Amino acid sequence: MASETLASIFTDVARTTSTHRRSAANMRKLLLGINSIQKKQQFYVEFVSALARILSTKPSDSEARRVVEFLIAELPDSVQDATDSLITFTLKTLVPGLRSKDKNVRFRVAQIVAVGIRYLNGMSDDFCHLIESHLITRIRDKDAAVRYHIARALCFLETFVEDNDAKNIQKALETMLQDPSGEVRHAVLASRIWDIVGKIQLIVPHIRDVYPSARVEAYTKLAQLINLSTLRFEEREYIIKSGLGDRDKAVRTACVTLLRSQLKEVELIPYLESFDVVNSKELPNVIEAFLENDLRDFVPDINWDELTGSLALFMRCYAKFCKKAKDEEKLESVMPTLTQHADNLKMYMDAFDRAEKKMRPEIEFVVDQLLQITEYLDFDDEIGKKHLLEFLREKAHKRGRHQRFFPAIIKIFKKLSFDDFDFSRNVVDIIYSLADENDGKPLDLKSHLLCLRIIKCYLQLSETSLTENTLLGGLLRRFIIPALESDQDDMTTIALECMGLIGCLDKNFAKDNIKVFLHVFNDAPEEVQLKALQILLDLMTLHGDILTEEETSAFISVALESDVYEILECAIYGSCKLFLLNVLKNEELLLKLLHLYFGPITIDQPAIQQCMTYFFPTFAYSSAAHMTLLSKVAVNALCTLTISQEDNEEMVSPAVIAQHLAEWTDPRRLLKPEVNLSTHVTVALNILQRLVEHSSDASLSKILFQMLGGLYLGADLKKAEVTEILFWCQNLQKNLFDGPSFNEKVKKISVGEDVEADEIEAVVEPANKTGSVADSEEEEEEE
Repeated sequence: MASETLASIFTDVARTTSTHRRSAANMRKLLLGINSIQKKQQFYVEFVSALARILSTKPSDSEARRVVEFLIAELPDSVQDATDSLITFTLKTLVPGLRSKDKNVRFRVAQIVAVGIRYLNGMSDDFCHLIESHLITRIRDKDAAVRYHIARALCFLETFVEDNDAKNIQKALETMLQDPSGEVRHAVLASRIWDIVGKIQLIVPHIRDVYPSARVEAYTKLAQLINLSTLRFEEREYIIKSGLGDRDKAVRTACVTLLRSQLKEVELIPYLESFDVVNSKELPNVIEAFLENDLRDFVPDINWDELTGSLALFMRCYAKFCKKAKDEEKLESVMPTLTQHADNLKMYMDAFDRAEKKMRPEIEFVVDQLLQITEYLDFDDEIGKKHLLEFLREKAHKRGRHQRFFPAIIKIFKKLSFDDFDFSRNVVDIIYSLADENDGKPLDLKSHLLCLRIIKCYLQLSETSLTENTLLGGLLRRFIIPALESDQDDMTTIALECMGLIGCLDKNFAKDNIKVFLHVFNDAPEEVQLKALQILLDLMTLHGDILTEEETSAFISVALESDVYEILECAIYGSCKLFLLNVLKNEELLLKLLHLYFGPITIDQPAIQQCMTYFFPTFAYSSAAHMTLLSKVAVNALCTLTISQEDNEEMVSPAVIAQHLAEWTDPRRLLKPEVNLSTHVTVALNILQRLVEHSSDASLSKILFQMLGGLYLGADLKKAEVTEILFWCQNLQKNLFDGPSFNEKVKKISVGEDVEADEIEAVVEPANKTGSVADSEEEEEEE
């Protein structure tokens, strides 16, 4: 009677969740009505038997899912004091099922074991070791779902084990932390084990985990375990940068929670001072995160005469935050007027010029923040503008340590000037005043570099070309060209950048001087060579036709073959842009890009791989001309890459390469499909020609046949194209190549209504009577 009642309870539980509460009450009554140990034992056996019915069900089975939900939600309350003994008996009986050959059984047993351990109040040492031994044997189970529940079970089990006896579980969980499944890694990261062992070096790598929930859990765990101020500078920067820069909002929120947990009762400014304010690149992001979350309504009370580095940084971030939120009222309430700001700049710049070496870095940082704050002030104040302009002119015409602020000062000049000519006049006046301090003597290296840096900053902000701005010609002759002829790499690099900026403003100048950049690229040291390459690619991206196709192909080809990673990366990025802009149309360069993408050279370069992963489909599908160009080199690329793959097992397999190339040359995938585009016809003809001319390579031929079978020739195949296909088919038949297999491949190709399929079949049918290289290869593999 009891078994029938228990069976009916489980039947109701499996049918619907709406009866779970009632079923739990019935189970409670049933269990409380048992008086003898023998009957209780019988109840346990019947309970396990009822559970056994769901063991072989698939993970997605709805009835089994409802039974497990019942165990999680209702079972602990339903059996009250008898919980531990019932769960212990159930786990002892079911845990050997973890060794089952049926993955469904292993999954369900692991799931029930994880649920059972979670609700145990205590556990004997023998029982604990029994469960531990069974669980640890499955940490490398083939099924990720099984490993997930194993991880959860081990995490729950670890709470019952003394710290000294938990080494095996800790080791198992550390192993599972490297599991390929994100859900498994997340389950392990949530374990209490990290509170005990404190191995944060195992957690930190998972803040960049590919699984978002694992990243969130990593930051949650770090918030409980670490004090950011005690970490090394590099570690702290890495943690903050990874979290606040994450694309997933939940991860960013978890990182802010970590930062907030460090505050506790400490105020923000003292908290910021615990960091390396001067050298940290991530601290502004921390302040912005606090302003957007906890300090949205915060209005600081500040004494501008007593600025520290952390306070100056906070005020700069606060000004940026108010400007972004368009809260001009709040911004004006805390920011000084332009006149007051000019006085503040004067005070701190003078202090910097007088400061001892130990104090300079922080004062320099304060001045830099004040100069950036200028951008957010009210420029409607004409008196203040005049006062600030006079002060900056005075400072700019004098030598001193404050010269390192000249680039920032030039940006302020741009904002204070009436127009581009007024801006040019002010800056050129400063440059010549600095040069004239040498009393007509040639400029020393330090002064020349300073003038070039000012010119570079000026050109970055200028908007007029060389022909429209006569002042540029003087700067070019007196400062830039002599520096270009210098044997100092620093000076040559800045001079090149200045010429490149002028070239961006003036196409004729770029065209007249392009050979200079080519010469530097071919003959200069690596650092200068990289800068010349960047300028060449930028000018071509901007102006397009400043070099002939042969000249363009020549220098890019050299760059794509470089052994220097930075040059190779720059060349790939630039080439991709130029192909997309139709500036490059060279088949050989496109072939090289395919080799670099699929080949061994860039396998370990994720940035380059990501760039080309976006480039190739975008290039192919954006226009018919692009896809046509790609179709011409696809087979050549596949053949050379297949040969290369024989010597490098880490490369992408030829079958995958063929699949990509077939997709990228499929005319149906164009953003604006063209009915008559014959890109797959081109690929098919190149495959047939390759099969005929290089019939000795059986492995390559097999790949080509596979690719051929997936091509789409369309419904409007021209007679000339059919004739050419038939010609190569006849030659292929003579070479005794895979007649039956090829015949089947041809039948798969849609050739349109005006093409007789019998024509192609008639050509390849006689080959059915002969053997083939591909067939013999397959037979050898089977043997």
